[in-house]
Amino acid sequence: MSVHDPIRRASTALKPQKPAYRALVLDAEKKVLRTEVLFAQTDAEALSLAAALAWQCDVELWDGLRFIEQIAAGTGRA
Repeated sequence: MSVHDPIRRASTALKPQKPAYRALVLDAEKKVLRTEVLFAQTDAEALSLAAALAWQCDVELWDGLRFIEQIAAGTGRA
């Protein structure tokens, strides 16, 4: 199969992309407890997913190296 084979090109194009959104779950001292990968198409969708993680701990939302927002524990928003 050559690299110019349309089936190979199509299957390569359909591989899932690496998600860019990350939620950092923080402890009381603002140290990272864990990182969650978020599968979202938009910042708004990613914010909604991150807010769901912020029921006991603050959560920071990142898109690659771009900081989006910090969500305070129990509030659903910063």
